[in-house]
Amino acid sequence: MHATRPRIRHVRRDDEPAIAAFYAALSAESRRSRFFGASREISAVQARRFAGARERGADGWVAVAGRGVIVGHLCLEPLDAERNGRAEEVAVAVAEAWRGRGLGRRLLDAAIVSARRRGVVALEATMLTGNHPIHALLEHSGLPWSCHALEPGSESIRLELRGAALQGAA
Repeated sequence: MHATRPRIRHVRRDDEPAIAAFYAALSAESRRSRFFGASREISAVQARRFAGARERGADGWVAVAGRGVIVGHLCLEPLDAERNGRAEEVAVAVAEAWRGRGLGRRLLDAAIVSARRRGVVALEATMLTGNHPIHALLEHSGLPWSCHALEPGSESIRLELRGAALQGAA
């Protein structure tokens, strides 16, 4: 049993090794769901990119437990403004031992607040069809959403940030 509630904060440049360790510790199925393919770990380039999200105009959040161990990661990446308006892609992963405790929801809520402050109008997530945890997280965000099929085996969910109040926000 985990004694402390993980702290949610923006990702930082010095998180690079902890982000790499987080993804390496995920199950093969979790990494496949997150990255759409089999891999043992993320590359050093990916870890550096995730850790430096804010330096390159993206955004990132981590859930940190204990002595700096990352147990959840969410990233927001700007999408093509001409095709998608001011929308960002959202992707999230939570360590298996921490699932079902609201950690994904806390990461998403922090990201939504940040995105709204920056003028983002929608978040979009592309996922494998059948990725029920991320689908449920987004569907139950309290925001208007739409879902459509992409190529066989994948789908996209779009959350509209304009106008709707965030459930549970103070």
